[in-house]
Amino acid sequence: MVLGTLTHTLTLEPDQFGKSYIMIPKLNYKLKKNQELKKDLEDRAFQENLNLISQEQYDHALAMSKSVLAHPLVQKIMKKGRPEASYFWEKDGQKLKARPDWVNGKYWMDLKTARNAKKSGFASACKEGGYHRRASFYTECAKFHGEEVDYLYALVNKTPPYQVGLYLLPPEALDIGKTQWEKALEDYTNYDPADAVYGFSRIIESVPVPDWALN
Repeated sequence: MVLGTLTHTLTLEPDQFGKSYIMIPKLNYKLKKNQELKKDLEDRAFQENLNLISQEQYDHALAMSKSVLAHPLVQKIMKKGRPEASYFWEKDGQKLKARPDWVNGKYWMDLKTARNAKKSGFASACKEGGYHRRASFYTECAKFHGEEVDYLYALVNKTPPYQVGLYLLPPEALDIGKTQWEKALEDYTNYDPADAVYGFSRIIESVPVPDWALN
């Protein structure tokens, strides 16, 4: 999770890095002055509600970010546009929101880190992450705002040499995704709390814990 959001920030919103993260540099922490530095950085992260990351995490995400930004088609797409654009829309009386990672008028793009950024890995990610539903939902949002866009996924491998793949889902996949998210929206619209299936209990319970679990 940290790697994905950090790569996202360094790639799409590098100016936001200092507002979101504090990095603990790789130093010799046997030295007292470096121990004090680390403590000061940890205190600042806590006080300012910033994400504390290691030098290794930063270097890893930066290498992935550089690979993404070196891709010629990504460069072309990101030559204009803006990151994290919020779009509000409505369907069937429900207020909805979409927030693509990058928009430039012709393309909306999502950046994803992946164990496998090949086509086969993207196909698996569609099943695991519902990428077809997201792409359909977002393209329908664009149509609501009078925009005809192609929704792209930029996948970058988490391991060296951090290859990048750009993928577009075919219309039939988007149609299936649309059917699925529309059904989910219908279920949400028709939801009645009285029909809720509760878990193990409707009350707060006190649970005695055996000694072996406390030692």
